[in-house]
Amino acid sequence: MLSPGSPIELEASIDGAPHWFGGLIERSAENALSLRFPNRWRERPLNVGEAVHIDVVERGDVLSFEAAITGVTTTEESLIIQVNTPESVKTMGRKFFRLAWRVPVTMKLEGGDEVNLETEDIGAGGVGLVSPRKVDIGQQVTLTMRLGERGDVEIRSWVVRSHQVAMSDPARYRVGLVFEDMPARQRDKLIGFIFEKQREIRRRELGH
Repeated sequence: MLSPGSPIELEASIDGAPHWFGGLIERSAENALSLRFPNRWRERPLNVGEAVHIDVVERGDVLSFEAAITGVTTTEESLIIQVNTPESVKTMGRKFFRLAWRVPVTMKLEGGDEVNLETEDIGAGGVGLVSPRKVDIGQQVTLTMRLGERGDVEIRSWVVRSHQVAMSDPARYRVGLVFEDMPARQRDKLIGFIFEKQREIRRRELGH
């Protein structure tokens, strides 16, 4: 059963054009899911019976399935959509949920030194970045990522990859880090940011 609070992205066709909605699973039952999204529309954008594609993030993995809308409710703040619980889902894996995007980040090293950097890529389970400071595989650091309007996310992380960039002078190091388990609120903020940027990329690719 899918977990309440898990971040989701819903893809639907509106007037012949694809649209993406980022939200959360509000309730999960054996036969039905209730999905909550911010309500940014004057009129109801989706109707009962429409086919949608849904991606759900569960413990860092992306689970994907198709569904038909069985109910729609709107409030001043929220759009609530009901769908049937899927009989099966396709696991896209952690590598799917990765975004090539530059985000300002401060890396706090053991001992208290801080280095201001940018990510090269960012995902639900970790980040890649280039650092002027050498860090060792297995070292633990604290990352503070600045996600614009969504605010900052602070995450304890482990270095799993570190090697010098070829021909770099002064020396630079390409570093891969994985996140420790993070509080749900921090996780939702990060994943919501990634989904938002994925939607921006898709819109540009489609010319919308």
